[in-house]
Amino acid sequence: MRTVRVGKDAERQKRFIERLIVKQGYHNAKTKPQFSHLQAQKNLLYVRNFEVGPGLYGIERKADFVLYRQKRKPKFISILSRWQKSGGTTDEKYSYWVESTKLGYFDTIIILDGSGYRDEARNWLIGQAGRGKLMHVFNQVQFHTFVQSGGI
Repeated sequence: MRTVRVGKDAERQKRFIERLIVKQGYHNAKTKPQFSHLQAQKNLLYVRNFEVGPGLYGIERKADFVLYRQKRKPKFISILSRWQKSGGTTDEKYSYWVESTKLGYFDTIIILDGSGYRDEARNWLIGQAGRGKLMHVFNQVQFHTFVQSGGI
């Protein structure tokens, strides 16, 4: 029962992120071929579950969203959405995320929310932002403010 609840919260967060992206004028490319094809026609595109490069172990990783911004730098931004409702080992994966981001193709934003993260681990992850390709680590409220101020 608990796993289903976490899944619902995680999906709710992804829908929240997607609504913010769409409100900023991004068009959903839906597939990888469309994403590549439409870049010549649209200034602002996004695609869900897109490959963003190898992870620390050499296995291809996917981001929840990849944004294409024709007239801004960086042109591509990947967004990872992470929700943790209850305590567990998820925050032990932070170092994997950070190291894998360094190997990836795109600059990255992590949206981290829920009450299941240890404060020390969350603070460590936030402290990694601005290093390498990890641009920012936000909770939902902070990400909303960032988007409203033209951050994406």
